Amino acid sequence: MGAVKRVVSGGQTGVDQAALRAAQRCGLACGGWCPPGRLCESGRIPSSFPLKETPEDRSAGALEIPRSQRTEWNVRDSDATLILQPRFHNERDPGTKWTMRCAEYYGRPLLTCDPWDPDSIAQVERWLESLYH
Repeated sequence: MGAVKRVVSGGQTGVDQAALRAAQRCGLACGGWCPPGRLCESGRIPSSFPLKETPEDRSAGALEIPRSQRTEWNVRDSDATLILQPRFHNERDPGTKWTMRCAEYYGRPLLTCDPWDPDSIAQVERWLESLYH
């Protein structure tokens, strides 16, 4: 498998925080940008996650999308972006669409993967391998 050295996440409730916990448990560096006040859907992002606060909540390119500045800065500062989204979730939310636009704008590799797909682990492994070889 590719040599992942750091996990970057915005610290939101769910997959974002799970990625940071997994990185910490595996001894990987982690970090990223989070919204001002370390706010997330469930309140505050735990201080155990080494995240920096963005100066603004919304990016100039996506004023209609909450937390868009942390999304843009995390994509910008990463080597690649992984979006985990079930296929049965037909409509992409504005934040996911913004993530995809940022990956394209900054020229970052992007993989959207259905975590319920039985081949998802192998799919992510192949993608990581392609990034690091």
